[in-house]
Amino acid sequence: MNWILLVLALSAGLVATFLAFAQHALLAAVAERDLDSPQGEDYADLAMVTRLMERPRSVYLHLSALRNVLRWLAIGSAAALGVPGGTPGIVGAALLAAAILVLLEEELPLRVVLRDPIGWALRLLPPLELPLRALRSLGWLFEGFYAGCRLLVRTSHRREPPLSVEELTMMAASGGADLGVEERRILRGIFRSSGILVADIMTPRERVRALEAAGTVGGALDVFRSSRHSRLPVYDGSMDQIVGVAHAKDFLRQAWEPAVQAAPARDFLREAYFVRQDRRIHELFEELREGRIHLAV
Repeated sequence: MNWILLVLALSAGLVATFLAFAQHALLAAVAERDLDSPQGEDYADLAMVTRLMERPRSVYLHLSALRNVLRWLAIGSAAALGVPGGTPGIVGAALLAAAILVLLEEELPLRVVLRDPIGWALRLLPPLELPLRALRSLGWLFEGFYAGCRLLVRTSHRREPPLSVEELTMMAASGGADLGVEERRILRGIFRSSGILVADIMTPRERVRALEAAGTVGGALDVFRSSRHSRLPVYDGSMDQIVGVAHAKDFLRQAWEPAVQAAPARDFLREAYFVRQDRRIHELFEELREGRIHLAV
């Protein structure tokens, strides 16, 4: 029995991961496509993918429904495997399965698919033509469920729920298949930014200009002048020990006083804003904008 549950959990998880790759490939292709025929590709597959991209919203909802069924099947099977361990075993197995699925379905596909959106769409979408055709008759059900969920969120929050990157992409494609070059460039940038992590854009440590906390105000002003930055991180002993952030204007306000020139830079520190490297940049940018923060460490 345990073997059956294990195989069921693994199979459901793998198929859900495949569908996640296909779903992200569809989104990326919609945002990226110029509808130029890729060289050396099978024209039958190209024609099929082109048909799917003409109704991306419907295809996206169908894939989401299949993924959700398989996701719950995998988590349920994993939870059943933890029954001998009692409640802690069930909860632990379910949480472990959910964590693995999040990693496989959300983080990995974006980072892989964005390298070649059209190519991945041509590889992953053709095998799904028959299942999607079978689900087409249930399209009204998926649309109704989706609309009901949005209505529920809007009612509880007293406002229209924000659109996700995926919904924005689908709406733009469904509302007009003939998006202009500029519109598609903007859409491509939005979608690509959803898969970029802080680690992908952060300045390498060896290239960071920083101030030493034990230094003087005069020395700090020299570093500001040479780096041409208005904000710099401040370290204590080594770059691994960031203790704050320095703003050039804080030093300049009193720099005309000779006594201040020899004062320790530590006296002018502000609190640093630390972020994890695995954060997505569009989430970080929103936090920085709301908090009016100009430098993150």
